[in-house]
Amino acid sequence: MSLNALGNDLARPTQTATGAAAAMASSMRFDTRDVPQSGNGTAPAGAAKALDALSKFIPTEVLAPYVTALSLAVTQGWNVTAIYWYFVAATPVVFVLFSFAKQAIDQKPWPAIVPLAWRTFAATVAFAVWGLSVPTNPLQAAIGGAAVAGFFALIVSPVLWAADAIALRLLDAAPAP
Repeated sequence: MSLNALGNDLARPTQTATGAAAAMASSMRFDTRDVPQSGNGTAPAGAAKALDALSKFIPTEVLAPYVTALSLAVTQGWNVTAIYWYFVAATPVVFVLFSFAKQAIDQKPWPAIVPLAWRTFAATVAFAVWGLSVPTNPLQAAIGGAAVAGFFALIVSPVLWAADAIALRLLDAAPAP
């Protein structure tokens, strides 16, 4: 997956949100219509859609370095398991950092903590699944192969999408403190 493809696949807002989750929802709303169809024969359409859907939750600032680190791990003899867990741990930190940075640059109010915490958790889960599904990841052998990683992505992707929609709706309807 190239950086250009990731940039083209950024989630777009689907509706106007109000309340506590407005800042998070407007910049990070997931829309299933944005998931491109796979027609290149490299992966089943369902698996490709699931991985694309998961990548929408994950900051690009984590995706690109992870793929690069996996490529270097093979030639440099780095511990792939340590790289994976480092990026799983780094995902929430990067997500929060760039969420606040985006709000500061746009001179908007700081994001609400509860929706930010939910989205941070969702990004971490999405990366944990997506990171194992990268085709060049040697960790796939430990979990049963690429087919198992793809199947796990097929299960987690719609559940995470549904949980995100429900959580943002519930957080939006919450009374202001």
